[in-house]
Formats: sequence, structure tokens, C-alpha cells
Amino acid sequence: MKDAEVALIVGRRGTGKSVRARYMVRNSRRLIVLDPVDDWRGQADRMADTRELTERLRQGWSKGFRLRICPDPEHVMAVTDWLCRMLMRAQSGYYAGAHTAKVTLALDELNMAFPPNINTRQFPGVQRAILQGRHYGLEILGITQRPTAIKADFRSNARSRLIYPVEDHTDMEVLAKQVGPRARQMLADLRPYHCLHVRDGQVSTLRPCPEKFAVARVSPKIRKR
Repeated sequence: MKDAEVALIVGRRGTGKSVRARYMVRNSRRLIVLDPVDDWRGQADRMADTRELTERLRQGWSKGFRLRICPDPEHVMAVTDWLCRMLMRAQSGYYAGAHTAKVTLALDELNMAFPPNINTRQFPGVQRAILQGRHYGLEILGITQRPTAIKADFRSNARSRLIYPVEDHTDMEVLAKQVGPRARQMLADLRPYHCLHVRDGQVSTLRPCPEKFAVARVSPKIRKR
């Protein structure tokens, strides 16, 4: 398949969505993670800023890379916008048919990067990436606790949606529109760390990912920067 895809993982804390995200990108040869809460330690090398990230990409573009950047909360939207625009420019060769190498962009805490009230004129990068990125070999994975805390365009353009239990009734209403009226009961019937997988109108249940992809938590008091 030539085109890349957009995928979305939603679910309350502790349901297994972070483990699922790491499992989904385990074989990504070229990976960049937006990691505002510094949660992807051990999965990708942390870059201090966009300048260091750019330099590492120049050095390893042909060989592959697994990098992450952890912007301050007030800069998350701007950094995400920059990432999307930069990667689409870098992937112009894919669009032209010169190569077939894809890039995976994982957006953790998607609610910070693409909230419902984002000014897409000021930050057009994500909007363009989810609408056109597939033609540039840009695979996008969004992770969030609440589907209502992200702009609807991401939900509607995600070909794959992996749904873990949620608590807020407004989130359930949104999911019911995507999964169907049985969404509430289907989610209630899920066993621990299982999720619903909605793709091309079909709904299936996915089993837990291997434990080796579990997130290694570090106490804020001893966390190394």
C-alpha cells in the first residue's frame, strides 16, 4: 500500500493505550514522537530542541531514526505545527514517487497538540498533515485520554481508531457515533487492557499487547532530564 494512514488511540488513564502506542510503532524505522510529558523514555532518543532534532534528522535520514521532543506546554502546538510542515517538505520525494520510505509521527497528549479551539490559520500543519500526509508517506498516530478534547477533524480522518474505556458521558456519545449504539455496552464488556478496533466500518476486539511494551514510570523526584 502506497498511502500512509492516520490512527487514533483513546482511553482513560491506566487502560493500556500507552502500551498499545508503543507496540504499534515498534517496527517504525523512522519515528518521531511528540512527548510533552516525557513518557517515551527508552523508546526514542530525546532531543533538546528543534535545532538538535533537525541536525539528527540530517545525519540519519537515510539510515533511520527514533527521536522524541518534549516541548513545554505553551509551545506544544507550535512545535507540532513545525514538525508536520517540516516532515511533509522532507517527504516530497515520496509524493513524487522517488522512494517509498515512510515516516511515523506519534503525537502523545494529542489534546495539547490539536485541541478543539486550535487556530488552524496560525497553526495549519496538523490540519494539512491529517488531510494530505498520507500522500507524503507521513503516518500519524494520535494518543489522548478524551476524544472530545481534540479537534474533530482528527477523529474523522483516522482510518483506525483504537478505543479503550472512557468515563465522561460526552466522550461516550462521541464514540457511540463512530462505533454505533452498542458502543457503551461493548466498552463495558471489555476485559482489562483490551480495546475496540474500528477500521473501515468494522469493529473488532484487540487483546492486550505484550508486557515488554509497558511504560516504565519514573518518580518526578528522581526523573533524569
